[in-house]
Amino acid sequence: TLFYPQTVGFFFTEKDTSSVLSNDTATLNLSANSNDLSEEQHQREKLRKRDALLSKVESRDLVKFGFIPEFVGRFPILASLESLDEDKLVQILTQPKNSQIAQYRCLFGLNGVKLEFTDDALQAIAKVALNTGAGARGLRTIMEKFLLDVQYEVPGSDVTRVVISGDVVRGSSSPQLERESHASPESDASAECVEEGHSEPLRAKGRP
Repeated sequence: TLFYPQTVGFFFTEKDTSSVLSNDTATLNLSANSNDLSEEQHQREKLRKRDALLSKVESRDLVKFGFIPEFVGRFPILASLESLDEDKLVQILTQPKNSQIAQYRCLFGLNGVKLEFTDDALQAIAKVALNTGAGARGLRTIMEKFLLDVQYEVPGSDVTRVVISGDVVRGSSSPQLERESHASPESDASAECVEEGHSEPLRAKGRP
């Protein structure tokens, strides 16, 4: 059994799987036949197979790894975490009630501005998080990079809508700003912030 340095958990070689896997799952091959797959597909397949092996970890495997039996005996349940991929990171960005997307929409809503992300933008953010190794904890930092200037430009302006595309995330374009000469200071955007349950929304940023 080998410790896998990039995750909190254990990684089993093919030799080790015989002690924890049935005949069906023991046929999984980590060196995979993926010459015809792209690098991204190969990495995804590798993570899928690793997750399948980690889900079979038993108490005796932890003891074999080096934990003392008295310590392992205090674990009534052993659970493995699946690796994060682009789709899971997009879910983290959008689905929680207080997700990063919801927080930024609320922040812009304080100035009556609607903030929108295209599907390509969400995928691009997730891809950057994977490529940099930042994972879910790095999502806010990634978003802050391309939203920082807009957060200073929006307050007190005639901007009513901001659209973030994949090119904006990749750094090849600027956010699309829609302006209205007689924009109302209070719009549906700020109302959405209250409806979503953000009783204490983030304060709009301003220059010192």
